[in-house]
Amino acid sequence: MAVEVLGEFGGAHQKTTLAPLTEALRDEDKEVRGFAADALGQMGEELSKGSDVSAIPALKGALRALERGNFEAKHIGSVRDALEHLVEEERKGARPPIAESEAREAERKGRSLVVQISGRLDGEDVVGTGIVFGSTADRLYIATARHLVRQGMSTLFQPTVRLNMLPGEAIPALLLGHSDRDLDLAVLEIRDPAQHRVVVSNILPFDRIGGAQRLEPKAKVYAVGLPVELANMPAQADHFDRSVGIQVVFESTTVRRGYSGGALFDSHWQLIAMIRADEQPYAHAVAIEQIIARLKDWGYPVALTQQRGNR
Repeated sequence: MAVEVLGEFGGAHQKTTLAPLTEALRDEDKEVRGFAADALGQMGEELSKGSDVSAIPALKGALRALERGNFEAKHIGSVRDALEHLVEEERKGARPPIAESEAREAERKGRSLVVQISGRLDGEDVVGTGIVFGSTADRLYIATARHLVRQGMSTLFQPTVRLNMLPGEAIPALLLGHSDRDLDLAVLEIRDPAQHRVVVSNILPFDRIGGAQRLEPKAKVYAVGLPVELANMPAQADHFDRSVGIQVVFESTTVRRGYSGGALFDSHWQLIAMIRADEQPYAHAVAIEQIIARLKDWGYPVALTQQRGNR
């Protein structure tokens, strides 16, 4: 009965049910082995229609167990088809390592979207980070962590922003009314950026969006915060751990106070999340897709997009 229930739950929980079903193929009871093979065959059919490449290792184990146990050809074929399909999906989504010169340029572009935010909140000096996400002819818009700029009824007083292209220059900003507690998201605005010599269309590379869905555990990621202080320091790699719902969790030795609202990049310097907190040895961020969706809901001109060829 337990094996049958695992099979019924497989559609929504393939990754967690593949391993116990594979183990059940070695059970002493013939009927249990049969139920497990049936369930794996059905899950193979479901996985063949999707793109969850993280199921590949478990599928490989299931296929080996089915072949060794001489189970029905239809079950073996179903799991093999699913494995071949997901391997092809992984191949399509994989990108080769980039050359060192390309990596430096990609890092430069990624960092240029990250800004330093300063002000006073409840009488205390506050320093944090933000991500430039869009602009109009006379406005520049920045996403940041809500807890950095709002506490209870208090809001950040006299916020200023420092951009990478203008190191050392504090530009006055305005905290806008929208905020989201669940996403820990707030928005700042710089008015008339041209008067501060910021030509948005020529400087900011908005085509930097990636995604955490295809990252494997231990994949390199880069956390960028307080860019004015750290712009000339070599990037230190952290390591992706998992992506659950809106949360992206990564092992970090770099994230510290002031990184809230900063950017998390993958190894190709594609933006995958906004940093919200650190709990050593881990740090937490919000998936950039969720951030972008909320900003669009609020009606902001979101310019962040994927690179051509990276969709």
